[in-house]
Amino acid sequence: FVKENIEVIREHFQSLTQYCAEDVQATFEVFKELYPIFRDRFPHPITYVGMMEMGSAYLPITENWRLFYEKCNLDTAEVNDRAARGLAQAALELAKTLSAENKYVTDPWMWICDWDLHKKLLKPKWYLNLFSTSSAAPVEENEEISATDIKFRGRDVPRIFGLCYGPFPLHHKADYGWGFLVPNLER
Repeated sequence: FVKENIEVIREHFQSLTQYCAEDVQATFEVFKELYPIFRDRFPHPITYVGMMEMGSAYLPITENWRLFYEKCNLDTAEVNDRAARGLAQAALELAKTLSAENKYVTDPWMWICDWDLHKKLLKPKWYLNLFSTSSAAPVEENEEISATDIKFRGRDVPRIFGLCYGPFPLHHKADYGWGFLVPNLER
């Protein structure tokens, strides 16, 4: 009714008012069944008044909406950047720890990763693959990094944190996807 041309409304007036009347009738039938149940469950009148008030609520969009939206985006970016820094730091510490004396060979998660060192950066290739570009990879612990610099969905991320299924380490095979490794106890 609000946006339609008045001539179209006049032409279809009977069917439009019939539709509205049937909508009101259906709403009444639902209300007639549910209202007594509501009153039994919530007998205090203030609950009824509160429900009527909440039913008429709307979300006002003012100039504060833009500020709220921008603050949410900034907060989200900050949390994502902090997560990226945490992941990069955990990966860097793990690379240092496991590369000493080739400990990665016996690590149940990281043995499968590419531990060959990059010629210039002298970091394992799996570590550099965590980042959008190898130049984005921090070489030292306190280097700045943002969420756009890191690939959170990389296959090495669960390995870095040692994720398990029960007692068994998670493992990824290209043909099968994610699964878990069960040690061969017969050896």
